[in-house]
Amino acid sequence: MKFIKSISKLLVVILLILSVTLNVSMFVGGAFYQVASSAFRAVTGIRTVALQHADEVASLTTDLAEQRTAKKQLRGELADATTDLSSERATTRKLRGELADTTTKLSLERSATKKLRSELSDASAGLVTFRGKKVAIKEAVDSTAERITAPVSDLGWVSR
Repeated sequence: MKFIKSISKLLVVILLILSVTLNVSMFVGGAFYQVASSAFRAVTGIRTVALQHADEVASLTTDLAEQRTAKKQLRGELADATTDLSSERATTRKLRGELADTTTKLSLERSATKKLRSELSDASAGLVTFRGKKVAIKEAVDSTAERITAPVSDLGWVSR
């Protein structure tokens, strides 16, 4: 029995030593692996899978950082474009209002011009151009009649 007790104590001690050794090796194993991997690369010139993955992770991290920077820049540009678009829309609304006012004024002026032309046409209906001047039809007829009868009246044929 003494023998079994000693073997069991020895097994417990061996298990404790293995446990501590395993824990220490796991704690510093990454550093040991790194050293071993670097030594392997130095001797053979071949990169290990772990180094290839580490390089790939570093490259992807750099790419991700660049993409995040580009995304921030694009968001800034989008905000600027949105602000510009908003101000252009406000300007467009203002110009449309001014255009509507101008159109209304132009319409009123056209109707006033049309009305004045109509009145002028009515007023000038009794006028004719006579010797480069606008005169009443009656005056033009009287003047023409006088011019025609003047030479005849000098002959004594027409009495007044």
